[in-house]
Amino acid sequence: STVYNAGTSSDNAGIKLENTKNGKITNNNFSNNGRHGIYLWNDSDNNTISGNIAINNDKRGIYLQDDCNNNTISGNTASNYMTSKQDEGIYLDGSDNNTVSKNCK
Repeated sequence: STVYNAGTSSDNAGIKLENTKNGKITNNNFSNNGRHGIYLWNDSDNNTISGNIAINNDKRGIYLQDDCNNNTISGNTASNYMTSKQDEGIYLDGSDNNTVSKNCK
C-alpha cells in the first residue's frame, strides 16, 4: 500500500498502520493531530516513511511501537512543540533494526 500527497488534522493519529508490511508513506503532511502524526503499531515491518511533514502533533511526530522492525524513516520533518510530555519528533519503542536517516527537526 502507498499513501502519497495526503494531509490530515484530526483528534487522533494522522495515519496509523497496524500489522502492515511493505507499505510506503511518502510526501504527506500529518500535522496538528490529537495524537501522533505517523503511527506504526503492532508488527508493522519493512515499511518506508519518507518525505513527510509531521509537526505540532499532540504527542509524537513519527512513532513506532511494539515490534515494528526493519522500517526506513528518511527525509522527514518531524518535531513537536506542544505541551505534552511526549514531545519527541521520532520515537521508536520496542522496535528493532530500523534505519533512521536524514530527517530534520
